[in-house]
Amino acid sequence: ILIRIMSAVDLNFPTMAQNLFGMRSIADLACSGALEYSQREPALNIYWAGGEFLSHKDHQRLTILVPLSEPEKDFTGSGTSFSADGEPSVVVRPSAGTAPLFGGNLTHAGIPVKTGTRVVLVASFSEPGGTRRKGLPEELNVAAGS
Repeated sequence: ILIRIMSAVDLNFPTMAQNLFGMRSIADLACSGALEYSQREPALNIYWAGGEFLSHKDHQRLTILVPLSEPEKDFTGSGTSFSADGEPSVVVRPSAGTAPLFGGNLTHAGIPVKTGTRVVLVASFSEPGGTRRKGLPEELNVAAGS
């Protein structure tokens, strides 16, 4: 799934890999084993009623979230909030199978699930030693569907 998403990003946002990783293809980096993922990722995050993920930064070049459950059908409430000053300024509840992308210095949280089960595939990654590369923006916020 991740390689297909990375290939779609390479195709639809051809300068993203160059700007973030100095390479022509994120998918090529992944296939060659040249990406470093956050600890215990890629992972499935499963949230039941009351489940949430507290506000944090991933500190990686790029994060991909792939919702595998459908809002309002499989769960109510929840979503991913993004904030600049601690208060959520944007909340997204993407459909299953889409792939929101964002930079690792963007503060975000998993809002509590009210009912049902929310399942999200998450992968946050950088090139080895690349979380603080010079000359690149501190934050990136791009949403792309698959």
